[in-house]
Amino acid sequence: MTQPKTLTERAGGSRWYIHPDTGERVPGVTSILNQLPKPFLKPWGEKLVAQEAVKNLPYVQGIVSNSGEDAAVDFLKGAAYRYTRKASNLGSAAHSIFEALATGQPVGTVTDDVKPFVRQFQNFLDTVQPEFLLNEETVWSETHSYGGSFDAIAKIDGQTVVCDYKTSKDAHGETALQLAAYAHADYVLKDGAERIDLPKIDRGVILHISNANPNKWALYEVPIDGAVFGYFLALREVFKWSLIERKILGKPLLQGAAA
Repeated sequence: MTQPKTLTERAGGSRWYIHPDTGERVPGVTSILNQLPKPFLKPWGEKLVAQEAVKNLPYVQGIVSNSGEDAAVDFLKGAAYRYTRKASNLGSAAHSIFEALATGQPVGTVTDDVKPFVRQFQNFLDTVQPEFLLNEETVWSETHSYGGSFDAIAKIDGQTVVCDYKTSKDAHGETALQLAAYAHADYVLKDGAERIDLPKIDRGVILHISNANPNKWALYEVPIDGAVFGYFLALREVFKWSLIERKILGKPLLQGAAA
């Protein structure tokens, strides 16, 4: 996961970027993308809880005996969070090393669970020979009020690409929206503060090293044209509505209670 160099804060379940010069506060690209419906998450979460219960049945029964049913329910409810937290930590560790390799910095200690990702990223570098222009920087859109942090902008085969590293189980088409948002921003805040021009982006690509099988890599191209960016802007409007919705319900016009 890309760690923004620009000041950010979490509020209302979203990440907000804070402009270093103006103090303006705008939502992050990935928080805007959270407005996309994800119907697959409910059955995925239900299955994860069921698997946790079956796998840890004696442990769950022990929680019930020692701490009560509510504690056992809380443990099972946390199955999805524990899974995503573990995947997020692994992704963050891998991204940090990817940045070091891309910029020629010392890598330092690599834990066993991260080593396969590092090996495949190095193989990607050796095979594709990208020329990195910017790594782990923040883009800002004054026009549409959002910020975001990309993994890399590089030259590949003579074209400038914006690249997102994915270490999740699968790569998904919605990353096209993410990369389109980066490519259509107004400028870059280098090192979180210095305003520089955003290079003209020719293509959007995903480098996928799956956490389900980190022994190979794949490079996907996704569209980042104006049409795709338009879908992102539609989600930006939905995000705006999500903030309004929280405050829209006033006091009841009438109240009553049956005897």
